[in-house]
Amino acid sequence: MKRKIIDGHVHLLPDKLMRAIYRWFEENLGWNMPFKYDLEGYLNYLESLGISEMMVLGYIHKPEMSWGLNEWLDNVKERHPQVKPYLAVHQDDRDKGKMVREFLDKGFLGVKIHCFVQKVGADDPRFFEVYKILAEEGKGLVLHGSGMPVKAEFILPEQVEKLLETFPGMKIMVAHLGLPDYLNEYLRLVDKYLNLWLDTAYVLGNPKFNNKYLQNVLLNYTERIIFGSDFPIMDYSPELALEELFSFNLGREKEDLILFKNAEEFMGRG
Repeated sequence: MKRKIIDGHVHLLPDKLMRAIYRWFEENLGWNMPFKYDLEGYLNYLESLGISEMMVLGYIHKPEMSWGLNEWLDNVKERHPQVKPYLAVHQDDRDKGKMVREFLDKGFLGVKIHCFVQKVGADDPRFFEVYKILAEEGKGLVLHGSGMPVKAEFILPEQVEKLLETFPGMKIMVAHLGLPDYLNEYLRLVDKYLNLWLDTAYVLGNPKFNNKYLQNVLLNYTERIIFGSDFPIMDYSPELALEELFSFNLGREKEDLILFKNAEEFMGRG
């Protein structure tokens, strides 16, 4: 029987921006980037893996790029209802609150902040007006709060804990399980806070990692783990991520939580 799968960590970007990101990974990290498709190609590929919906995360590195990218994502959403977008916000954007309210009203499900790319801590006060809106609306914040692909001094679990305490109405999802440095710290926070989730992007199925320990993590924290791939900004197939998840033999109930039910709860449908 066909399984329902929601990918909780996908990047869809205008072609010029996507190519620039690919070049950064190729030139700075030596990655091979195999998924150089157009928008339809990305969507068709995910559909071929059985992924019926995707949380699409905005991705910017300079102020005043956000409005244009969010408009582009809104257009994609209107043409492709399987796309569930999270808007990009830069700490130095003008009218951040107005932008967030406008795109939430258009059906965006929350905000993505990429701490490494934006060179900013998650607890930077410039974001607080955004967090206040998300908390009031019960919407989600997706944080790149891990040291992948490069460790950075402003990515720290204590910043996330500050947000969990200050904005308890806001849901937070930390990407990449907080790996490679902070998995245990984030699991401690998951034990303490009901509004925190972790995604598996660029972790499950990754040939670079020995992931045997993940089976116990997924068994013990099933209700707070969301399947994510990081597609297409990855150097291996997301199909390997699904294969590894199923290899753990967690059972149908736990697999369904990770594959789609937890994502639905984070998106406000659970």
